[in-house]
Amino acid sequence: MLHARAGYFQDDLSGHARGSDDAYISYRYAHNLARGEGLVFNPGERVEGYSNLLYVLLLAPFCRVASPDAVYPVSVALNLSFAAGAWVLFSRLAARRLDPPRARAASLLLGLCPVLWLWTASGMETPLFLLLQIAVWALVDAEGRGEPGRPAVLGAVVVLSVLARADGFVVPAVAVLYLFAGGRKRAALVASVSLGVTLAALVGWRLAYYGYPLPNTYYAKVSGPLGERLLHAVRQLLGIALHAGLLPHLIALLLAAAVTVRPGVAVRTPRMRFEVVFGLAWLGYWIYVGGDVFAERMLLIVFPLGILLLLDAHAEVNSALAPLSLTPERTAIAVAGMTALFQLLPLAIDTRFGYALDRYDRWVTVGRYLAHDRYAGRLLAVDAAGKIPFYSGLPVVDMLGLNDVHIAHRPARFFEAGHNKYDPEYVLSRRPELIADWIDPRLDLRFGLPREAYEAAGYRLDALVFTRKHPGEGPALIEVVPGTGPGEVDLLIRRGYRYAVLSRRIEQGGAAPRPLEAPLAPRE
Repeated sequence: MLHARAGYFQDDLSGHARGSDDAYISYRYAHNLARGEGLVFNPGERVEGYSNLLYVLLLAPFCRVASPDAVYPVSVALNLSFAAGAWVLFSRLAARRLDPPRARAASLLLGLCPVLWLWTASGMETPLFLLLQIAVWALVDAEGRGEPGRPAVLGAVVVLSVLARADGFVVPAVAVLYLFAGGRKRAALVASVSLGVTLAALVGWRLAYYGYPLPNTYYAKVSGPLGERLLHAVRQLLGIALHAGLLPHLIALLLAAAVTVRPGVAVRTPRMRFEVVFGLAWLGYWIYVGGDVFAERMLLIVFPLGILLLLDAHAEVNSALAPLSLTPERTAIAVAGMTALFQLLPLAIDTRFGYALDRYDRWVTVGRYLAHDRYAGRLLAVDAAGKIPFYSGLPVVDMLGLNDVHIAHRPARFFEAGHNKYDPEYVLSRRPELIADWIDPRLDLRFGLPREAYEAAGYRLDALVFTRKHPGEGPALIEVVPGTGPGEVDLLIRRGYRYAVLSRRIEQGGAAPRPLEAPLAPRE
């Protein structure tokens, strides 16, 4: 709740002060569904630009009765309940596996996880997915320990996992293989049937409704040379290990895997415990897709996995510490203290935890600005497809392709998570009345739109938006009125007004608008 009120959600602070921008893509789909337009980003255009069907369906009833400003608090409230559920499930799993002091320590450590607070407050589906991941883990663990099985519950969790995320099938698939390898055939059969039927139904529905077997987000994001994806993900993982406090958990996971397969270990089927197989498989998948534009978001599950491995008195990881001559109790205390320090490290070094009650969100500012009657119904081309489309209510061309089939299916010659596909010629061919994009002092826009190209197409600068943490005493948005000189615009851009709104104004005869040379008009 503190982070939702005063925190940030990406290092690019002013764009992520009121939840994550991408969360508002889901809100827009839920809002359109609630209004009877269907699961669409733009009414009349079918494209699956979300990755979290179940979350969108959960939000839709609230969108029917709540105002746009209320959707984010509702989302945070839902996420609080999901995060609490994940914490309860993990605490019960720890109590089943550990003695009471270690179980309490494990429960406390998961609570003392600032990045979990961040993603709970983000407005995204991350806590729901974490809850389902831990549920699969707990059910497979119970099966593996010979406790009374609950195959029907496991089957239901598998169904929910597949619906919760576009990659929600990964964990159930790992669980099915593990259960089969361990001889738990009944549970494996139920889980595999649930997985297969749900995936088949979902793919069939996608083909019928959207025309493609996978979400548009897959085609937009999982692209570019494989070598670049892998290298980017490994580099990002090294940064996350320190920056997000994940280092002890990764060490525990890798050490547990290494100790399990070392010579002299008695063979059993399966040889590795599920949390080790699960963690390695999920890391492998995350590296394969190239990591994530939102850093540690999809790696939250590694925290509870690592916590349990670090504190389990009977884990292989503790046997590796035997040469230090520490008792299991002292080892657990030392490891818990070290883990807590690493987990709390982001509070000191991560700018997303620089709390402020007077936060400024540039995307909300732009969205509300474009909601003015003079822009009503205009087609907007935009690179930030969350808050600006949600608050403006305008039809949109998504310049990065998450919600645009043409751009998402273009080939990618390089890799940059979520930002390596764009087509400026296609965007201009759609003849949007408005463009919102980053601008540099030369007045070039990002994603292949230099000044010469957009001016030749008839666009001129309408407004500049402040993009740093807070505009202070100055206005958040400044309208550029006719006649403004390039020197004034250049000065503003260098002062931090680095996001632009342009409009297409072709005069009679098809000529582009004349240069502008009048004062600038501030607008809150």
